[in-house]
Amino acid sequence: MAALTSGSWTITYRKGDRRADTGMTDYQKYVGLKLVLASGEPPLALKLPSYGSVGLTRQLDKYIMDNPILVASGDAGASVSGALGIRYLVTGNQVKFHRIRAGILASGTGTAGGMVALATTVTIKSQTFYVTAVGW
Repeated sequence: MAALTSGSWTITYRKGDRRADTGMTDYQKYVGLKLVLASGEPPLALKLPSYGSVGLTRQLDKYIMDNPILVASGDAGASVSGALGIRYLVTGNQVKFHRIRAGILASGTGTAGGMVALATTVTIKSQTFYVTAVGW
């Protein structure tokens, strides 16, 4: 399986229409998007699409993730043992992938060591993210 890169994203407007998915305030533009990440081997941190590819013209301040960033073990991929946690880093507009050890979710204890960095040799299934890009 191929390693995932910033070019592994498929970008579409959430409702399929740029005008319907774009809102503006005095100083911000909000663009509703559906980002689909191809299946593959994730790096330690994966860059999200840049401002020009998501309908912004000057800068991308941040993404607002609209859905929980937790993927059940059956939907993460056969080589991921446990659930897949995805953490968004505003700095650099990146996502990081983590494996959540079995039992942590069920117990709710938040035991130390419950989230560990996902090995770059595992293969994850294609994932869909609903996000709002904020910028101008």
